[in-house]
Amino acid sequence: MRRHISLLVAAVMVLTLIYTPAGLVYGAEEDGPQTDSPAAAAPAEEPEAVLTEEPTEEPEVEQSEEPTEEPTEDAAKETTGSDTGELKESVNAVANDGAQVEGQKVDLADDGSSTGDTGETPQEIGEIQNLTVTDQTDKSIAIKWDAYTDTESDPAVSADSYKVFLGNKDLFPDGFAETTKTITGLNPKTDYTFKVEAYKLDEEGKTVPIATGTISSYTYPAVPAAPKTLTAKKSFPNYVISWTKDITKAGYQFRYSTKAGKGTINNLAAATNSQTIKKLKHGKTYYFQVRVKDQYKDSPVFWSSWKTIKVKAATTGWKTVIKKGKKNGKKYYYVNGVMQKNKEFWLGKLKYYVDKNGIWRGGSKYMWNRCKKQTSGTDTMLVTSRNRHTVCIFKKVDGTWCCQYEWLCSVGKKGSRTPHGAFYVRHKKKSFGKGHTCWYATRYHKKYPKAAFHSVLYKRGSKTKIKDGRLGKDVSNGCVRLQLKWAKWIYDNVKKKSRILIY
Repeated sequence: MRRHISLLVAAVMVLTLIYTPAGLVYGAEEDGPQTDSPAAAAPAEEPEAVLTEEPTEEPEVEQSEEPTEEPTEDAAKETTGSDTGELKESVNAVANDGAQVEGQKVDLADDGSSTGDTGETPQEIGEIQNLTVTDQTDKSIAIKWDAYTDTESDPAVSADSYKVFLGNKDLFPDGFAETTKTITGLNPKTDYTFKVEAYKLDEEGKTVPIATGTISSYTYPAVPAAPKTLTAKKSFPNYVISWTKDITKAGYQFRYSTKAGKGTINNLAAATNSQTIKKLKHGKTYYFQVRVKDQYKDSPVFWSSWKTIKVKAATTGWKTVIKKGKKNGKKYYYVNGVMQKNKEFWLGKLKYYVDKNGIWRGGSKYMWNRCKKQTSGTDTMLVTSRNRHTVCIFKKVDGTWCCQYEWLCSVGKKGSRTPHGAFYVRHKKKSFGKGHTCWYATRYHKKYPKAAFHSVLYKRGSKTKIKDGRLGKDVSNGCVRLQLKWAKWIYDNVKKKSRILIY
């Protein structure tokens, strides 16, 4: 029974080896060492012939044919080191055999591997159409363009995404699909050039540029601020309106009226920062307004708000009226638009007098009436009123004697009256006196050579310890006494031959 089973197994194995070469090898390797008894080895004689024939023929054919049929595909993918030269020859051979590699760049790395795109032939860079600016502000520029499609390709190639560049800076690194974009964060009044690029995805999922376009534009000015200051200064009979100047802007507009927001508008250059307004009516209220405008190239004009100053006209100052046929006119003085008449007033260091008709007559009314017809060897006249205990220094201004200083003084007491009349400065002496000191004497009288303008009495040799400092009284021995500083001023400034008038 066991013998019959062994013969059956051997027959099955023989059939398997005959019809399956792989199984034949397997069977030859597995069955050889498993023959444990002579009974099992006897029926294996006939299969042994098959084992010696089949395995020696099939494997030799497989080993000699497979390595020689497909060497180029494996080499192009796996060969390294010394196989690089063979790989290049293989690639050149494929190209020479008419393979579609025209325009394709194939680079080999040092290890023999291929770098770059080795698949489809890349598209030529096209041009993005209708790239235009749709909006501009002082900080942004909006642009749009037509969606890009390369209709000459087969099949047609359309852009999958876009990017915008400013110089070498990629403004949107992640890309975008829309065909409009607004670039923000820009500077006002500045020129910019943008480059738009279109991309497609290749078979490996990489973005490949397929079209480009450039556009230049500029940002608008920012809305300007109104002038920081606006002032109105009286300049009789006019007003001068001035404001802070900003030459970086395009210019200004100015208007004024008795009603807010009204008036004729004047366009002014950026270098202008003042306007002179004439013939304002006293007592009326006026609104003066200025605003700034700015523009860049062909941009719209941008305006600031109006800067307003409200002024009630009050015309103060001198006005000269020249009648026909006369060269020199008569001067009148106005205060808040009202002509001054029969008044004395100080303007700075000068005292003025206008008569009952408003005509300027020089200094103090009373003193001017005394000196108006006098002449002097210099442009200075020293006039003294004994009754008013006043000394005035007159200066010649525009041909008219005008009071420059007016000081309180003391004059001669009863029995030693100060001489009166018209005199000239004769000589000067720094100090004199017995038991006291009088400083800075200016002598003027020929008959009375000691008569002089000098300081009050000081203790002998002192300029700080006063012995008799009375002023505004009749106390002297005929001289005119003054404060030390005024006596010194006359001593220093009233020259010889200057007229001295005492009345």
